[in-house]
Amino acid sequence: MKVNSINHYVAEVTDYDYKDSAIVDVFKTHRVLCIRNENPVAPAQLIRLGEMFGEVYSHKLPLPFQSDAKLWVDGERKVFRVSNAVDKDNVPLGGLGNIWFHWHCDASHEEGEFHGTILYNHYNGHLANTTFSDQAAAYHSLDDQQKAEFKNVTGHHMINHGPDRPQVFGSFEGSGDERRAVPVKRPMVMKHPFTKEPCLYISPVTWAGCEPDNPSLTKEYIQTLAEKTNRNIYTHEWHQYDVGVFDSIGTMHERKSWNHGIRVMHRLHFNYDNCLEEKLNARSLLA
Repeated sequence: MKVNSINHYVAEVTDYDYKDSAIVDVFKTHRVLCIRNENPVAPAQLIRLGEMFGEVYSHKLPLPFQSDAKLWVDGERKVFRVSNAVDKDNVPLGGLGNIWFHWHCDASHEEGEFHGTILYNHYNGHLANTTFSDQAAAYHSLDDQQKAEFKNVTGHHMINHGPDRPQVFGSFEGSGDERRAVPVKRPMVMKHPFTKEPCLYISPVTWAGCEPDNPSLTKEYIQTLAEKTNRNIYTHEWHQYDVGVFDSIGTMHERKSWNHGIRVMHRLHFNYDNCLEEKLNARSLLA
């Protein structure tokens, strides 16, 4: 395995065999890894890579979504297909389509502390490159008043698809007709589990309010805050068979939209249970 640091939080990895656990140490000193590959990477290899860090998230979807195998690359609902492809009946063969996905933190609206992401360029990833922001630097760009205010704020995160689209991902209460989505709570300032630095955790796409309630911290304000505090921007230009490994506490990312062509990515989330002395929880992430 060869490692080339692109900047203080991004590294390029080559000659990797998907067996060497030393990549965990590389991830601890960087927050975004780009693994360059000459050959396709199988879902089982992606899962094995994720398990070096901790538990790989398995989506436990309620009916009728449990039987929707077209969204998943594997049989355990661990590897999700991110794509704008559709079948002959115009049924999506993946999620998230080709829309512009503004700044966000992966799995912010999912239960648990699955802050690691693996994203594999299966086909045409170059149609929409991925841009990252350094959220430790974002925190340090705040003024003293903002730091004092945000330290005591807990953000609420969820994705509301609206009445015409069922809520598939997220946290839920109840069942059947009584089932409803509820927000996942995340501190607005998190202590990074590896570097111990405070990081600004806002994820505008999933921001749905906060506690204590603050009418000024609207979704629009959080989106503007993200644009104003973005620091050390890095845009990853996807090569065929690239695998990205990134941390969603120390970074945020966004993906632009595109108009022509099919793009297929494979994605999974993992926690850090295998590379930390203690499991992460809401208290341990408080800055």
